[in-house]
Amino acid sequence: MTLDEFWQAIDRARNASAKLEDVPKRLTDLLSTLEESEIVAFWLHHIDCLHRAYDARLWLAAVVMMHGCGDDTFHDFRDWVA
Repeated sequence: MTLDEFWQAIDRARNASAKLEDVPKRLTDLLSTLEESEIVAFWLHHIDCLHRAYDARLWLAAVVMMHGCGDDTFHDFRDWVA
């Protein structure tokens, strides 16, 4: 799975969901149809995106948007961004 395919999978899950809270279920459904190696590649892209999003400017944006943001909250925020 390429990085573009990673984002396409997320877009497909978002487009198939009427509500934001349904996206994880749709993504799980989509991933369950893939080969194990593709699921692992998806996970590796996800981890890479989380690491790249560990940025002081993004953290400051989270602080402003949420009126404060600690370590755990910033981790959750980065998950939400991806």
